[in-house]
Amino acid sequence: MKKVNLLLLLFFCTINAQIALPTFQAVHTPHPYTANEQLNYAVYTSTSSYYASTYQDIIDNQGSQEASGTTSSIGGPSSSTYGLINFTSQTHLEAVVGNVSNDNFSLTVSGYFIPQESGTYTFTCEGDDGVFFLLNGSVVASHPGGHGTSSIGNHTGTISLTAGTKYTLNAYMQEKGGGIGLRVFWKTPSNSTWTIHADEISSE
Repeated sequence: MKKVNLLLLLFFCTINAQIALPTFQAVHTPHPYTANEQLNYAVYTSTSSYYASTYQDIIDNQGSQEASGTTSSIGGPSSSTYGLINFTSQTHLEAVVGNVSNDNFSLTVSGYFIPQESGTYTFTCEGDDGVFFLLNGSVVASHPGGHGTSSIGNHTGTISLTAGTKYTLNAYMQEKGGGIGLRVFWKTPSNSTWTIHADEISSE
C-alpha cells in the first residue's frame, strides 16, 4: 500500500510540474538618449560665388575643408550668448571654429536633437546669407538667398517630437559676402520663450 501511495505521489508531482506557474520573460524598456550638449561642425570654402536657394546648393558647392571638430560652445540660452548656432559676426564664429575665409564659404552643423518634452516644438532659423535647419532630413525652418540676419522669430517652423527620441540635426549657413550669421532657437511645448536648450543637443 505504501508503494502505491508513493507512486501516486510521484505521479501527481510530475503532473504539477508540467502545469507549473507560467514563465515570465523580461521586458526590455529602452532608456531615453542622453544629450552630451555638443555639436559637430565643418567649414568649407565655396567652389563658386552664389546664393543658396536650398541646403543642397550649399552641399553641392562645398570646396576644401577649412575647419572641423566638435564643440560645447553652441550658444544660449539667451540671445546674447554666442556660439556655434548663435553668432552674428565672423568674430563670434571664429571664437568657436578658428580662422575662416572672409567670404565665399559655408558652415555645416550636425548632431542630434533629443527633446525633453513630447509635443509641438517651434524653431527659428535666421542668418546671413542662406541658412537652413533640418531635423531627420526635413527642413523645419530656413531663410534662403542673400540677406542679412533677421531678428529671432522671423523664419519659423513647427514639428511634433517625442521626448527621449533621437532626431538627426543639421544646420547649414552659406556666406557669399558681407556679414555672416546663424541663429537657431526654439520654443518647447511648455515654454513660449525663444531659447537654446543645451540639454536637448548632442553630437553623438
